[in-house]
Amino acid sequence: MAFLKKHVVWIILALVLAAEGGFTFVLLGKRSKAKSGLEELAGLRKRVAELKAKGYDNPEKFIKPLEERRSHLTAQLGQCALYFWQRGRALRVFFDDDAFGEFRVRPWDVSPAGFDRFKLTFQEVYNREADKLAETATKKLHIDRAGLGLAARTAFTQPYITVGDIYGAQREFWIRKAIVETAIKTKMSELAPIVIARSPQRRPGSGGDMGGEAKGALRKPILVTVVVRCPYPKLGGFVAELLRSPLSFRVNSVEEIIYSGLKGADDLGLPTTPGRPTGGRRTPYPGRGMTPEMMMEGPPPDAMPTRRPGRDMVPAAPEGEPVGGEGVGPAAVAGEEVVEAQLLCEVSDYRIAIARAKLTGAKLAKKASAKEWLKTRSGTTRDPARRDLLRALLGALDTATKVNEGDNTLEITTRPEEHFDQDGAQRYTQTLKLGRTGSIEVEFRLVTFEPVESQEGVAAARAERR
Repeated sequence: MAFLKKHVVWIILALVLAAEGGFTFVLLGKRSKAKSGLEELAGLRKRVAELKAKGYDNPEKFIKPLEERRSHLTAQLGQCALYFWQRGRALRVFFDDDAFGEFRVRPWDVSPAGFDRFKLTFQEVYNREADKLAETATKKLHIDRAGLGLAARTAFTQPYITVGDIYGAQREFWIRKAIVETAIKTKMSELAPIVIARSPQRRPGSGGDMGGEAKGALRKPILVTVVVRCPYPKLGGFVAELLRSPLSFRVNSVEEIIYSGLKGADDLGLPTTPGRPTGGRRTPYPGRGMTPEMMMEGPPPDAMPTRRPGRDMVPAAPEGEPVGGEGVGPAAVAGEEVVEAQLLCEVSDYRIAIARAKLTGAKLAKKASAKEWLKTRSGTTRDPARRDLLRALLGALDTATKVNEGDNTLEITTRPEEHFDQDGAQRYTQTLKLGRTGSIEVEFRLVTFEPVESQEGVAAARAERR
């Protein structure tokens, strides 16, 4: 205590100095923050001035282009959905025959009595179309109905046949027909039996495949093996034309090319043609797994097998006479080498469908008037995509699960909700402007439902071996 009394002045002075130092430190800190804030404010004011100079002070100027961009992208998504819908529909539609006019066959809702009559009708139409295709293929490609793998003449009349079997057989027919037409168009000499890998779906009850694959899968490939015989220069044209097919063909690889010269059809399983010379040497092409791009460019020179004139090459023929006999066909000419090529392909089975449609306009608000308008307009429009869509909507009016009529709108629900992928984001809208008539808004969605195919039905829908 005595110490404090003796040095009280100094202690007070030290406290005063400490307080002043702390106050000064706080003031300096505040000043530093204030200075920093002023500098930041100055920078922001400068940036605002620059933005104003460029016209950025008007938000509408930028919101409008962004909205237009969004609208454009939405329209593009709708166009893509329409494209995929068309590709998938090309595999699923039945024959264009008036005999089917009275039937409304849906893969998820089939009347037993009506379906029995439909099976008989479908068998008649299928046989007629199959005979026409087989006649052309036999004449041009030396392959008969059995070699094409077409369904038996009584395949669809059996009691165990399901609607899934018929849809599956119809898809196979379109694939085989596309291959035959492409082979004839590109002047292939011969065509070997077409192999299509399709496994049946066996599910309990009468339901279908409710999402057996990955959620939202866009396509399910159908594997196809094609073997053709032709002069080598024409092989690339066959691949290119196959890729242009509306059935979404994809050539995964050209598995092997065998230089055959005048080799007969026995090794390939091709039907024997009277008068065609047999024999010849099979020369495996060393580049297995050849891609379509390599096909178009041709094999590298050092990969070509050694060829001996007179054995591997088609011999010259007198002027005006066919080369190599009837079996070689009109595609071969003197000096061209005939090859047999095995192509591994797949066809994308797109599963995108119309989920809903909203028709707006006085002429479209009632079911009867909408049907009449759609029928007339689908017959006069020149746009194939729009024509197919209008025809599909016309059919949906009769087969839809729900139709709601309003004062100025007509809403159609085409399928049960559980048939579609349940991710709400997987919806694509396409809007058709119809001038003064109104508009049609179509919603596309991914389908997870597949009609059940029976084990017996898939086995029966094969070639009738004679």
